[in-house]
Amino acid sequence: MFQGRKLLIATKHKNESVIGPIFEKELGIICFVSDKFDTNI
Repeated sequence: MFQGRKLLIATKHKNESVIGPIFEKELGIICFVSDKFDTNI
C-alpha cells in the first residue's frame, strides 16, 4: 500500500537515522528530511 511513497520526517535532531530505516524496511517507503521545517520553535 505504501510501497515507493515518500515520507517526510520533520526533525532537526537526526531522529530520521533511527526511525527512517525501520519505516523503509517495514513499509517500503522512502524517508527524507527537509531544512524547511524548524521543530525547535
